[in-house]
Amino acid sequence: MAPTAIVFTGQPDRIERALELMEEGRVARILVSGANRPGGVDPTRFARQFRLSPRLVSALSAGDIVLATEANSTLENAIETSCWLSRHPEIDEVTLITSSTHMARASLALERALHGRVEVRRLTSDRNCPTCEGPKRLPLAEFGTFLATWLITLLPQARWTPDPPRLGGAASLPEERIVFQGVERAEEPAPIWHIAERENDRTAHPGKQ
Repeated sequence: MAPTAIVFTGQPDRIERALELMEEGRVARILVSGANRPGGVDPTRFARQFRLSPRLVSALSAGDIVLATEANSTLENAIETSCWLSRHPEIDEVTLITSSTHMARASLALERALHGRVEVRRLTSDRNCPTCEGPKRLPLAEFGTFLATWLITLLPQARWTPDPPRLGGAASLPEERIVFQGVERAEEPAPIWHIAERENDRTAHPGKQ
């Protein structure tokens, strides 16, 4: 298992799984992408919300648990993670943690965002199958969104979302705030594939946009 865990939000058990691994000493650093209210996370009350132990509170204070707050979809999770990893060239391997149903789409988006510069290992948050990489068959709605993601991620990354982030100015931000805050965003209508992805995320994971 890679010592850096990446969590795409949407269900609390994804974060809980990563925190358990850190508590056990199996990961040394966690990036939570989409750590916002639509993703089911209150970043201002994270320690209380997830009942962090003193050890994990120290890790949060030291920046070993990083809350990235701007992503609101799987594609944005992938971009947000890629931007953070670009600031940490020493990391050459990560473990992606998400639900088994979401894993195929999430890992595809992340691997394509990273262009092979970081190896992605997979670990599901499912309690009944914690070592699985994902189901062999996807629900129809998720399969359709996976296909849309497969097509979208063939495009240049700037076209993945209607408001792609730019790294300009990000270097001056504290690591815990990272990549998206205070950057310019392109103003154009949301592509239909982006709307479809958000609708599917909202259906599968109530609260996430």
